[in-house]
Amino acid sequence: KKVLEIGSGTGSLLRRLKPSHGLGIDISSRMTAHAKKNRDKTIEFRTASIADVKGLFDYIVISDVLGYSDDVEKMFRQASRCLKAHGRLVVTQYSALWEPILRLASFLKLRQPDFNQNWLSLSDLKNFGALAGYEVVKDGTKMLMPLSIPLISAFLNRVLANIWPFSKLGLFYFVVFRKAEKPSYGTPPSFSIIVPARNEAGTIEKIVNELPDL
Repeated sequence: KKVLEIGSGTGSLLRRLKPSHGLGIDISSRMTAHAKKNRDKTIEFRTASIADVKGLFDYIVISDVLGYSDDVEKMFRQASRCLKAHGRLVVTQYSALWEPILRLASFLKLRQPDFNQNWLSLSDLKNFGALAGYEVVKDGTKMLMPLSIPLISAFLNRVLANIWPFSKLGLFYFVVFRKAEKPSYGTPPSFSIIVPARNEAGTIEKIVNELPDL
């Protein structure tokens, strides 16, 4: 499959996916240079934003970068332009439930220090997707134990993480989106325009006159 990764960083995730053709984009030129050190004939890395990408892809992956985005809905809409009709947008993002733990781990230098980011809930991701014209194929959480402990990590992450209520407590959310089908109408749909007004009755006629032909 053709795979586009937005925020590809060092390129390790895209390489593990082993696409027939892969494109990784990142706004950091240093990250792009690092990713290019390991040459791969089927994968290309560029310093670019999603707005610069041309072509269509079977899968678009956005992994753990939405927290740094100024406009999540805009990113989703731009990604839609590069997604095939039956393609999939795969999103992962750290769970807001883990924010205190991850911040403490960064403070204790148990994990790489992180920049301040927006902590999005699973419902936030779904809502942004819906606003950008997607529908959810699958969603959930994964990984209860981010540290590697023989036997224990495997049991927690592969078994217990899939059983309720532990299935709601994972380190990160994942959502798989597809483009929502546009409804077909026999006749143009009707709609209402609601103008809240308080002590502004005199402006309503002006608003109606200035509305475009709908």
